[in-house]
Amino acid sequence: MGLIDTTDNSRFLPAHIRLIDIARSNADRLSHIVNDILDLEKISSGEVQFDFHDVDLNKVINDSVNEMSPFAITHNNTLGVQLPDKPLTVRVDESRTRQVLANLISNACKYSDAESEVQIRAERLGDRAIVFIQNTGPGVPENFRPRIFQAFSQADGSDTRAKGGTGLGLNITRQIIKRQGGTIGFESIPKGVTVFWFTCPIAEAETVQSPAAPDAEIGERDTKLRVLHIEDDIDFAEVIRTGLDSVAEVTNVTNLAQAQKLIGQEELDVVILDWSLPDGDARSLLEDIIRLHPEAKIISLSADNNREPDPRVGINLVKSRSGISSVVNSITGTTARAS
Repeated sequence: MGLIDTTDNSRFLPAHIRLIDIARSNADRLSHIVNDILDLEKISSGEVQFDFHDVDLNKVINDSVNEMSPFAITHNNTLGVQLPDKPLTVRVDESRTRQVLANLISNACKYSDAESEVQIRAERLGDRAIVFIQNTGPGVPENFRPRIFQAFSQADGSDTRAKGGTGLGLNITRQIIKRQGGTIGFESIPKGVTVFWFTCPIAEAETVQSPAAPDAEIGERDTKLRVLHIEDDIDFAEVIRTGLDSVAEVTNVTNLAQAQKLIGQEELDVVILDWSLPDGDARSLLEDIIRLHPEAKIISLSADNNREPDPRVGINLVKSRSGISSVVNSITGTTARAS
């Protein structure tokens, strides 16, 4: 009598072996839940001591990608990396930063379309570094977005079974990033691109040695550019504001109603808009922007890479494909009022 091949179909395993496998799987899952809960409690209460050092974020990302590659393979994904040519030295707890990257990369893999690439990108933005983790998949459901960083949150009751996890990973990630002096946010399009991003502080020595140099043309202005940023992700808006701080006064609004009010009241040099807002599509604002501010530069900065370009918009940027430096250069380039 030949041996039964159990590699293809586990139902042929003897009953007692299947029970042992189930028990082992449940024990591993329970251990993971307990460890996550303990981790969350320790970080929340301040019991965890962070070991801050100056580290090369490029190396941390590369090492994390190498560690997560087998996980990506099991989910039928590949990992792509885009990093600066020069070292990106940040002041962080290296092990905790690896934990952040592992959480975000694993989530991206779990919720990616099969045979797609998860992209990890980093760059410098003034006194911060910003990291993007992008995937293509079903996206974050609209009704789940306000709760996505809350403890024990799952987009769907079946997520825990289908995808694994405790619903604590993103909450732990947010707390680690906050303790390190950074921010976290995300942008998601249904059945399209989802981008999670986080920031961390550049090492002080690097900040002193390599100050951000403003655009030469803008540096000759007597006053800063007047920029209206229409974006409902407040953390992302803060990243953009920080990147433009030396050359522009940036006002952020989060919905169409607020934007409509400011468009009629303020003098504007640049309008940056995200198309999808809580109360509608920003396209409805274009007519008034052009009528009231005919010389203003209009820039689309959105995660929606499937939308047809609007001829009334001067520059179209996709969040997942455009570095912050590209955004800043687009805004600080020649404008009709830059005089």
